[in-house]
Amino acid sequence: MASPGDAGPGREDAPLPASAARRYDPVAPREERILRLVRSELRPELAQVEEVLAVYLDLLGGVEEEYRMAWPAEESRLGFLACGLRLFDDLLATYYLTQRGLYLQANRVWEDFLETLWLALYFVREPAAARRWLRGGRQDPRQARRALEAQGHLLPDSGDLYELLDRRANPRTKAGFERSLTLSQQMGEWHVSFFVGGEGNLAWLRRGLLDWLYLATYGLEEIDRLGIAAPESQWAHRRAAAVGAAQRLLSAAPGE
Repeated sequence: MASPGDAGPGREDAPLPASAARRYDPVAPREERILRLVRSELRPELAQVEEVLAVYLDLLGGVEEEYRMAWPAEESRLGFLACGLRLFDDLLATYYLTQRGLYLQANRVWEDFLETLWLALYFVREPAAARRWLRGGRQDPRQARRALEAQGHLLPDSGDLYELLDRRANPRTKAGFERSLTLSQQMGEWHVSFFVGGEGNLAWLRRGLLDWLYLATYGLEEIDRLGIAAPESQWAHRRAAAVGAAQRLLSAAPGE
């Protein structure tokens, strides 16, 4: 990528200003370096993410095959299926982002994940809402969350988690740039330090993957509480094993 200080046509011998010495690498090699680091140093985290993704994909297969799960109404199944597809895509998107060090950017997609999860849960608990939604009606995810909380079907922790993600995702305050950018004032002068994406920051990359596991397994536990899958079913056993392994990985992570 050309530097702004590069000499123009006919000025091959013109001296370059000192600032022209700073160049940024092309995107592709930078991304490849970060991905190599993740794949070599964070294998347990990656393996567990892949297993949790497989559990979500298997859930979609179970929803499509009506006989494998119990539903209060056909509209609930269809509404849940629509939400399940979006949940999987949100998890896939955040997986791609966190592998590349785009941790703060992933928080916006995680917000969408939570909103979609609330709708999925609500459509099963309230078939009439699913029916209205399928016919083109609007359903506010936050209103669905409050209704689930009032019914005792969802803990208030879900709203707290959403607010945390919102603070990270939005640059309203300096805290919204958490760790990727440091602005400090010393002796009346401002000092800036930053890194772009992962750039070899292994702790940052690990944190993104562990947060991914926390949110994804939170979703699985809430879905399990719906009771749509029999406890003795293959999916229920696989879900329990994946959640247990992820929680052990989370508990073993060093504190920050």
